[in-house]
Amino acid sequence: RFPLLRSLKFDDIEYGIKASITDASIAKAAIDRDLSNGAFSLEISRPGVHLQGNARFDDIPISIDGGVFFRPKDGVRARYRVALTLDDQQRRQLGFEYLPDRIRGPIGVDLTYSAFEAGRAEADARLDLHAASLFVEEAGWNKAPDVPGTGRLILDLANEQITRLREIEVKTAGLYGKFGIKLTPDRGRIERVDIERLVIGGDDIAGHVALRPDGGWHVELHGPTLDLTHWLSDSGNDSLSRHSAVDPPLLVDARRGRLILGPRRQVRNVSAQLFREGDNWQAARIDARFVNGHELALRFGSEAEKRGLSFLSDDLGATLSLLDVTNNIVGGRVTITGQVSDTAGKRILRGHIDGENYYLIRAPGLAKALSLTSLNAIGSMLAGSGIPFSTLRGDFAYSEDRLVLENLLAYGGALGVTANGLLELGPQRLDIQGTIVPAYTLNSIIGNVPVLGSLLLGGEGQGLFAANYRATGSTADPQVWLNPLSALTPGFLRRLFQPNFGIPPSVRESLGAE
Repeated sequence: RFPLLRSLKFDDIEYGIKASITDASIAKAAIDRDLSNGAFSLEISRPGVHLQGNARFDDIPISIDGGVFFRPKDGVRARYRVALTLDDQQRRQLGFEYLPDRIRGPIGVDLTYSAFEAGRAEADARLDLHAASLFVEEAGWNKAPDVPGTGRLILDLANEQITRLREIEVKTAGLYGKFGIKLTPDRGRIERVDIERLVIGGDDIAGHVALRPDGGWHVELHGPTLDLTHWLSDSGNDSLSRHSAVDPPLLVDARRGRLILGPRRQVRNVSAQLFREGDNWQAARIDARFVNGHELALRFGSEAEKRGLSFLSDDLGATLSLLDVTNNIVGGRVTITGQVSDTAGKRILRGHIDGENYYLIRAPGLAKALSLTSLNAIGSMLAGSGIPFSTLRGDFAYSEDRLVLENLLAYGGALGVTANGLLELGPQRLDIQGTIVPAYTLNSIIGNVPVLGSLLLGGEGQGLFAANYRATGSTADPQVWLNPLSALTPGFLRRLFQPNFGIPPSVRESLGAE
């Protein structure tokens, strides 16, 4: 219909066209894929063109509802809504197989594509994850099929090229994540990932990951909780904690309200900066507090001493528990110093430990040894308030969950113990030998007698009344052997009986660095 006007304009004409289209096909309709078997209803009117129907896109069933606007509103020139479901094979077929080890199964996609002026466009995809399985093994989390879940992905495009992943959001039981990704100007790689919030398992974090000007990545994380339990437990079985020499440099800045390393192993008020280059961490600066308020401080790889490490804490027991070495120490202060070296493809920390004023409790291996020496009175202290020790000192070497003790000496008024050998922290096994010295204070007085003292005691950590021991097997229930002859001999002769127990392997053998 059009009015009878002398100066008739096109906009004054009312018109409409309706048509049905069958068996429609368009070669390379999008992303180099063909559209076929189209069945559409088409309507053309003054506002624009509207198309609705079903087709197959690269032989995948889809539904389409969209149109072109002759008089754009809000700058939108065209808008299309496409719905489809993609299984694993179809995602591979279209080149959308992102994170195949994290996502499996069918995903429903409801995509709205809006085209603006000057070649700008936006794609808003809403995802139905109900039938899919999701996996984040590092956090000990997964979603089974038939558990409700949704996702959303909003992309900005220029001239049909993605310029930014403005919003990525995932919601399901035990997982919420919201991110944004910025691409480099050439759009060839990621420049920055903003983590608005990520809640998964015991983790609740925010922050960003960005390219560093001099290469590599800078990760900044903050939030109330970060749980590394599963990351650490899996690190010995896969590549989570292993890196390649060609990996880009990584700088991590973290501020956490609570950092969890395992059951009953956590610290709070964590401030950390770590730097990794190649296949190893090169520097670390960590400050934190234990749950009881005591402090710890770690320094590694300073400008003054690239390979040097120092650790200070006013709670020796909490430190050893945090490091999963033992839960049998209470209180005390500790200082650890050392040097890191790379030998035969392994990173080895060799260091010295000094501790003071702590208590030893439970300790099944020592309890067995004390019972064999008939020191039941001292042994009963283990089940009570503990055996007090004034001093701990010795050397150690550590690599890949293997801790080698060298000339470790612990003593107090009631007891002195020396130890040499191997602790395997992963499987919780040990092979340790040394000397048990009851009434250490009395023995020390005898040791101060010139010449006679050294002959009778046999050197520091020995005693006139002492016995050689060896403990092997599980740390929870070790086998303990005691040489009864060594308890009846002066210190300088007691060493003759040590070979009866066998000699623990050298540091290099124990760490597998031959």
